[in-house]
Amino acid sequence: MSSENALHLTANVQIMKKVKTTILEYCKLILEKVSFDKRLFWKEYKKGIKKLTESESEAFRLWMIHRFGFQGRTASRILCFFKRKKNVESQ
Repeated sequence: MSSENALHLTANVQIMKKVKTTILEYCKLILEKVSFDKRLFWKEYKKGIKKLTESESEAFRLWMIHRFGFQGRTASRILCFFKRKKNVESQ
């Protein structure tokens, strides 16, 4: 591989990392904006989880629990949804 191709590949990887971070930030922003409506909030949460990678989904879930102060059963349900998503994808 030539050095020019290697530089091009490195630039593409850096751009993709920025895009993924942007998607995570976008999902957070959407939840902030729809937090007034419970039904819409959970709908957007589920859509956000589907758009993100596994590690980003976990970071998103933990951010959501911390940001919105979920505890007890609600926090457990968020965790269960995350685990169900991983199990379905692995099958």
